[in-house]
Amino acid sequence: MSDILLDTQAAPSAPSANKGLLYFDSTSNVLTARTSIKPMSVGAVRNASVAAQAFTTAEIYLTGSSLAIPSHLLAIGATLRWRIVATKTAGTGALIWRVRIGTLGTTGDAEVLNFTQVSAPTSATDTAFVNIEMVIRTIGAAATSQGGLRLNHVLDVTGWSQLRANVQQVAGSTFNSTTAALIAGVTFNHQTAGAGNIEIVTGELANS
Repeated sequence: MSDILLDTQAAPSAPSANKGLLYFDSTSNVLTARTSIKPMSVGAVRNASVAAQAFTTAEIYLTGSSLAIPSHLLAIGATLRWRIVATKTAGTGALIWRVRIGTLGTTGDAEVLNFTQVSAPTSATDTAFVNIEMVIRTIGAAATSQGGLRLNHVLDVTGWSQLRANVQQVAGSTFNSTTAALIAGVTFNHQTAGAGNIEIVTGELANS
């Protein structure tokens, strides 16, 4: 049996026409193909949490949500998705989910998407499932994006929301997609009297 040994490296120079390269990207560790036209991630960049994360009234960066942007940067049409399961035992402040992109992987990164829930929560104990999706529309020094969020929960008119389902879509703030070593991730802020746990987080970047 033979093995194939591939280098881990930053995006290489383009090969000549009708040729291609395979390598592992040194930023994302994802298998990547490079043709004379552009580099393409062969697999998705993925992350996930492995333990519950408590929240109160302060903004927190969701453990397991950070996605390392490959060294060949984001492509037009790149899609970032996060799925979150959360439980609450208290809290009446407006929910704010943010997608932040920067080089820190913390709440200090720039806010690109902001989903502030219009329907107020109540203090009832409840469980929610949240889907966040982001699509890169243009790239460059002022890259643009569009985002959507859907929150479903167990209770009808109490708990996470006074609506059974909350659906929002927003245009993203511009950001510089040419910056090296960018990280995209999600933060959460329950604000007033918030208490509970982020139970599960999964994230995925499809970037071809």
